[in-house]
Amino acid sequence: MQKIRGCSGSSFWRQREGVIRVRDGSRERGPAAMLPWRGYARIAASVSNAAMIWYIYGFYLLSIDWGLFGQLQHLQHGESPRMTDYIWARNFDAAFKHLRLFSFSAAMLPSLDVYLFLGVPGSVVHLVLERDRVTWLQSFLKLRTPCCSAHRAARWLEMYYWSLVLGSLSFLMLARVHIDMSWPHYFCSASGLLFTTTALCLYLVMPFQVALVGADGCSEWLAQAKRWVFPSLWLVLGLTAMCFASALWKCERLGDDRPSLVFGVLETITITGYQLVLGVFVVDDRMMARTRVAPLKAD
Repeated sequence: MQKIRGCSGSSFWRQREGVIRVRDGSRERGPAAMLPWRGYARIAASVSNAAMIWYIYGFYLLSIDWGLFGQLQHLQHGESPRMTDYIWARNFDAAFKHLRLFSFSAAMLPSLDVYLFLGVPGSVVHLVLERDRVTWLQSFLKLRTPCCSAHRAARWLEMYYWSLVLGSLSFLMLARVHIDMSWPHYFCSASGLLFTTTALCLYLVMPFQVALVGADGCSEWLAQAKRWVFPSLWLVLGLTAMCFASALWKCERLGDDRPSLVFGVLETITITGYQLVLGVFVVDDRMMARTRVAPLKAD
C-alpha cells in the first residue's frame, strides 16, 4: 500500500478498489474495463428526459386554442394584475389561478404518469452516474493536489452532489404533488430550483480549479472542463436568470397571456438545460473509461 504524494502522515491511502489503475502488461484490469457504457447511459438518460419534457409541454401547447390568444385569461372587475396585491390581501387562490397558464406545472397535469415513468428512471441513472463520477473526481484530486486542497475539494464535491440529489427529488415529487395542490406544489418547485441552482453554482466555483493548474496529469481534465462543462453551466445559470426575470414580469402582468407564454417557454428550456449539464459530464465518463487515476511512485 502506498501513501499519496503530498499527504504523508495523513489518512489518504490508496485502498479504494477500482480508483487506481492496475496494469497487467499493456492491459487494464478492474472496473475501468467496464466503463464505456456509462457515457451511453448518461446520454440516453439526458435525451430521454429532454424528449419527455418537450413531449409534455408540446402536447400542452397543441391543446391551446391559439385563436383566443390574448384573451385566454380574464381578470374580474376590480382584480389587480399585480401579484403583490394578492399577497397583501391574502387572496392566494386567485393568485395561483392566474399563475397556471402556460406553466410547465399546468402542462404536467394531464401527463403525470408520463412524467413519473420516464422521469424517474432517467433521474436515477443520472444520480448513480454522478455518485461514481464524484467519487472518481475526489480520488483524482487526492492524488494530484496538496492534502488540504484535496480535503476541501472532497467536501465541496459532496455538497454539490447532495444539492443535486435534493433538487432532483424535489422535482420528481411533482409527479404526485401536482399543481392542484398549490402550496405543496410550489414549495417542491421552489426547492427543486433552489437546490439544483445551488449545485450548479457549487460546481462552477469549486476551489480545486486553481489547485489543478499545472498539476501532473490534470491538463486534459481542465481543458475539457473549460471547453464543455463550464460553458454549459454558465448557459443554464443564464437561462435560470432569464426565467426568474420573466417570472417577475408575469407576476406584474397577471391576466396577460404574453408574459405567461414567455415564462412557460423559458421555464421549459431551463429544465431541459439541467439535462444538458448532466449530459455534458460524459466528457468525464470518457476519461474514466480510458483510465482511472494513474498510479504514483512510493514516497
